[in-house]
Amino acid sequence: MQDLKFVGLKSHDCHILMQQLLPVTIRGILPKNVRQTITRLCAFFSSICNKVIDPLKLDELQAEIVIILCQLEMSFPPSFFDIMVHLLVHLVREIKFCGPVYLRWMYPIERYMKILTYLLLQLDGLSTLDVCMVLDQESAYANFLVPPLVSLHAVMVLIMNKE
Repeated sequence: MQDLKFVGLKSHDCHILMQQLLPVTIRGILPKNVRQTITRLCAFFSSICNKVIDPLKLDELQAEIVIILCQLEMSFPPSFFDIMVHLLVHLVREIKFCGPVYLRWMYPIERYMKILTYLLLQLDGLSTLDVCMVLDQESAYANFLVPPLVSLHAVMVLIMNKE
């Protein structure tokens, strides 16, 4: 706590911090122009993460993020801007091509991998290499969003091979 840093946050935790808590916490701390820009950025993320997005408003969102980034450039030094900040410009186009963001979230996959890791570590006699190989195969399947039956099958194969 001495460094005043958040450690061990998952992607969902950062998502909640950015969209809901950050606008509230900076309310009395930052100058008004910086505070409004960051709040608009948080509102932008909230609007693109909705389950239902009006296709007619996507062009407005694109114009909004360009203005927000310009305002950020006026408030922060150039060293603040790396490639990750630039990628915000492409989010609206990605929504146009791929659909709503929630369909590509990794939160369910992260939770699923945690459960699978726990199950595999509970099996006696497995080496770390066996666990890593199965987890690597499972993460490849998870990228294609294959149902959990694949993992159950993998665990059953390990149990059968163990006997």
